[in-house]
Amino acid sequence: MSKKNVKIFVEGQGELALFTQILEQRYKVVLEAEETENKQHFSAEINTEDYSIELAVYNKELKSGGIDSTKIESLMKHIKNLEKIGYNCFVFIDADTPQHRPAGGAAARKEYMKGLLEKYELKNTGFFIVPDNEKDGNLEDVMQHCIAERGKPFFSCLSSYTDCIKNLEKENFPKEVEGQDLDKKKYEWYVYMMLGHREGGKKSASPNRKYISDDIWDLDGLNDSPLVNYLDREVFYFLDKKT
Repeated sequence: MSKKNVKIFVEGQGELALFTQILEQRYKVVLEAEETENKQHFSAEINTEDYSIELAVYNKELKSGGIDSTKIESLMKHIKNLEKIGYNCFVFIDADTPQHRPAGGAAARKEYMKGLLEKYELKNTGFFIVPDNEKDGNLEDVMQHCIAERGKPFFSCLSSYTDCIKNLEKENFPKEVEGQDLDKKKYEWYVYMMLGHREGGKKSASPNRKYISDDIWDLDGLNDSPLVNYLDREVFYFLDKKT
């Protein structure tokens, strides 16, 4: 069997951490993360005789995630070169909502991605629209199914708190979270507070550093989800699943 070379591109550090943990728990594959000076992760990989797998945010070189038209076009050009040397590539992108750009909403974003694959004549590249390839949403819609039992009461409190803030009148809105996505912020707070922001007397450099932890997440909640089924069928079909 020829060696499988797979590169997976995701929007940000949250997705990177989630996929790293899925690989470890579901397929018993442990990736080595590349760590920046401030303890943040923008890529992780493993290279064996039988396969190589790399996870990376869209713009690994600039150490940034997120999505915009420029980043996606640049990524497609990069993938074109990877295909030429035998890589299979996969892009995981949030559906977001119709208000987002480029081409927000699951249906529009799916057509947008199909158009990019055709434009760059990519034959060995696939994509998945997060959360489930059908509905509008993002990573947070996936993570809500992974809250560990011990964290559910606190997460419920956070949900009520952020919902309350979102309903405030503009003049009453707190400046600390003005302009931020509170649904996304809720998960950052969950991680930050559940794990504790201090270790050994030193303040943690980034709340994303331990975005995934067995202690606060239960990835069994993703079993038979569209995301995991896609990974099993299209991406990691050559790996043995954990039994």
